[in-house]
Amino acid sequence: MQITDAATGPAFAAGNSNIGFAFPQAFFNAVENGPKVVLLGGLHPGCVEIWAPQSVGSVKDLKGRSVTVTAKTLANLQYSFLAMVLRQAGMDPKDVNFVVQADADPLKLYLEGKSDAVFASAAGAAALKVNPANKGHIIYSQVMEEPWKSTDCCFVMTSEPWFRANPIAAKRAMRAIYRTADALPADRIDAVKIATDKGLFGGAAAAVNVREAANMVPLDWRSYDVEKAIRFYVPFLADSGLLKSSADDLLKSVDLKIYKELSTELKR
Repeated sequence: MQITDAATGPAFAAGNSNIGFAFPQAFFNAVENGPKVVLLGGLHPGCVEIWAPQSVGSVKDLKGRSVTVTAKTLANLQYSFLAMVLRQAGMDPKDVNFVVQADADPLKLYLEGKSDAVFASAAGAAALKVNPANKGHIIYSQVMEEPWKSTDCCFVMTSEPWFRANPIAAKRAMRAIYRTADALPADRIDAVKIATDKGLFGGAAAAVNVREAANMVPLDWRSYDVEKAIRFYVPFLADSGLLKSSADDLLKSVDLKIYKELSTELKR
């Protein structure tokens, strides 16, 4: 078995991976645009933060502000996640001046004061928090705010052709994922060392930030409801013009048989 930190959707499309973790948008995008995938279960809620200058007090204060993104697409988390957050706050993404620049570095522009918000997640959020150039603050935290912090955001996704041909291997992989989740302590430093020593997630130099990211969310995978999560995210993305499929359409690419079996099989 080989482990990679490459984005799951592109890795599937390139034939370089069979199973992996993905944000909801990655799953939705794969259903609509390929490659063919199956969602096998959830793992944990999300780790996304939205940072803004001190002059922006809340998400609603982004109205009339300018935010640089590299694309306004479903697969682009810089845009699609902020669009969801805006919708949930009762705003229209059109109220924000999203500047599309394909070759932009949104983080660099934010730190230079040229963009009024930036998306950060996992180790990237941890790194931004301690970056001395960051004079802003968090205006949205998926870790802290309900209902986001109680909603599945990291889905376990598999290549549909591989899954149909290898159901036993898929269950073994899911069992390994869930057994590992159950075994991890609150401080996942040992797991972080194994991963970063292999050069994953930026390697040993990024270990401090990877550790904070690894400790950011609970891994009580039995507590979260995949269908409920999908039905939560879909309206925000549909209302933003990013998603065509209904929740019922997307659920056709969900197979929770293994998840349900393991929920019973694996003891806490």
